[in-house]
Amino acid sequence: MFESKAERGWRLADGISRCPRRAVATPLSSDATTAVAFRRIAMACLAQVSANAELLRVVRRPEAVHQMRVGLRRLRAAVGVFKPLLAETGREGIETELKWLAHEADAARDLDVFIRDIFHPTAQAAPARARAPGASSADRAGTGL
Repeated sequence: MFESKAERGWRLADGISRCPRRAVATPLSSDATTAVAFRRIAMACLAQVSANAELLRVVRRPEAVHQMRVGLRRLRAAVGVFKPLLAETGREGIETELKWLAHEADAARDLDVFIRDIFHPTAQAAPARARAPGASSADRAGTGL
């Protein structure tokens, strides 16, 4: 599920850049117990969350934030579905932490959307003279800024 050092090494040697990890189907056999099913699903979700968190540690990619949020939502849903299997005291702590982390990721995603949808178009529409580095306030006075 998680990328090993060897896998990272081969990826770097091949010059393959890291991409955000998307959700993938978790294969389950018909004879898998509910405990095994939960572990496999939870590990797939954690792999998605951690791979995207690692990518964000190295480079800023808005899609990685989005995919991390997807993994967190999937994990929160799995915890809810398999609630009867989990000890109440341990589950409550996990639910609290997942909710907190999802909230933090939501705020990061909101910022990315703001930058993409509001800031960049506004900056591109601004007159070139107003955007020029080192322009004095007197230079900007005629632009209405």
